[in-house]
Amino acid sequence: SDSMEPLIRGQGVPPSRSGDSVLICTALWLVVLKQGDFVWVELPKNDLGSGNTIRRIKSIVPGRPTRYELEALAEMAIDSRHLGLFARTQIKGKILHIFRTEDSQPP
Repeated sequence: SDSMEPLIRGQGVPPSRSGDSVLICTALWLVVLKQGDFVWVELPKNDLGSGNTIRRIKSIVPGRPTRYELEALAEMAIDSRHLGLFARTQIKGKILHIFRTEDSQPP
């Protein structure tokens, strides 16, 4: 989707244009998650099950367990404003690199 533009250009649903590609580390025990990181996260979708998307870690709430406040860049996108804090189990990977399409503009 376009929820993380202009930092990451999405493809839309159904894909209607080219989008950026990302390199994701799904072995989360190998990385440290910190504020500002982009993560691949599972969002609940009501009766439709769940969906995966990219969000940025806005803040980390320490405790047992640690929780993450996630944000999208688009105002209408679903993030912690709507769903509250996310558990580590909802984070599926950390974005290591963004490969921009030819027509994408750098942030």
